[in-house]
Amino acid sequence: MPLVPLSDPMVDRFFIAGRTIGAGSLVELDRDESRHAVDSRRLRVGATVELLDGNGLIARGSVTSASRRGVEVQVTEANQVPRTGRRVALVVSVPRGPRMDTLVDMATQLGAAAICPIAFERSVAARDEVSPNKVERWGRIAREACKQSGAPYLPQIAPLETMEQWCATRPREESAYLLHPSAPPPSLGARLALSVAPVSLVIGPEGGVTDRELAVLEAAGVVPASLPTPILRIETAAVAALALACAVST
Repeated sequence: MPLVPLSDPMVDRFFIAGRTIGAGSLVELDRDESRHAVDSRRLRVGATVELLDGNGLIARGSVTSASRRGVEVQVTEANQVPRTGRRVALVVSVPRGPRMDTLVDMATQLGAAAICPIAFERSVAARDEVSPNKVERWGRIAREACKQSGAPYLPQIAPLETMEQWCATRPREESAYLLHPSAPPPSLGARLALSVAPVSLVIGPEGGVTDRELAVLEAAGVVPASLPTPILRIETAAVAALALACAVST
């Protein structure tokens, strides 16, 4: 039976990406995780912990040594948890400031498979604001969200693209919907209920997509669809649409 995240909120989780482990393995946490374990979490020998790799591995074990130089964990059980439900990619206009951080955090907790930051004509965040360092920061936020929630899979966070670049390369066999307040019926929820196939949810800037952009998106097979809500901010719309997609895929 697949291992599921512990329900006990007091159990600490740590990241061990890029390693092959199983029951009986002795795993040393990396320097940053070790310092966090000892300085912030105050882990001691004998503590039970959970280890995640962001690619479906969930392991449990006991701390056998703990210092700022390194923390070692003796693994007692390890399982590969299959990805369940629909694969959902969020294709989002990047909001300015910390709001994208919030979006990445909540989308990771909800199980987004991918987060694709997009530059639209009316996007508030300038291209030079979405640097490789910022994408790396979003990756760290996603890892922390995995650890906090016990989500077994990290989302893939893509580098910034223009809307045209994303349209040119998106898998045409996958459904894609643009959140649009004026879209005709059926609603996004009704459309998602027709299939549990992978889907991309496109959330444009708060000023809306231009007529030209709408035509490009529709030519690329992206279908406008609405939520039964007032007009939402980018991060709110992304999380609401993602939660809806997850709910109707189970």
